[in-house]
Amino acid sequence: MIEDGTGLFTIGELARATGLTVRTIRYWSDEGVLHPVTRSSGGYRLYDAESVARLELIRTLRELGLCLDDVRKVLSGEKDVASVAAMHVAALDAQIRSLKVTRAVLSTVARRGSTAEEMTLMLCHLGDTPQTPRAGATVCRRAAADPRGVRGRDVPRTGHRGSRDP
Repeated sequence: MIEDGTGLFTIGELARATGLTVRTIRYWSDEGVLHPVTRSSGGYRLYDAESVARLELIRTLRELGLCLDDVRKVLSGEKDVASVAAMHVAALDAQIRSLKVTRAVLSTVARRGSTAEEMTLMLCHLGDTPQTPRAGATVCRRAAADPRGVRGRDVPRTGHRGSRDP
């Protein structure tokens, strides 16, 4: 706290009080989610005790995965925390579904000893959608257009050539 009796913090003191970096606080201030209470005669940003509480809320919302735009809307009252949280839960559910599919493919690849081309085809056949593009999307389109498969290899849609699995 500045020793002039105002109860205001410099950005460095605010950083030490919250454990955030000066750079992060300055960025959030520049982005409009944290406003300095005033400026010193030298032009430095000054913050009060309420700024400390606001910073803690911003940090918590960011740690929960909210983008700065959503944080700004929550802080301004444009959106409530519950509706933003519900949107993020839905997004997390979609990511979890996608990760489960990726895990299943990787487990199959590891178990069968599949090649990179076969793994790409497996991902293609599992539903390469615009919402969840896969790394092999271009190869998927090429493979779909070429009945011989990737690089001229005919890879069956199900099973693995030479597989011990029935």
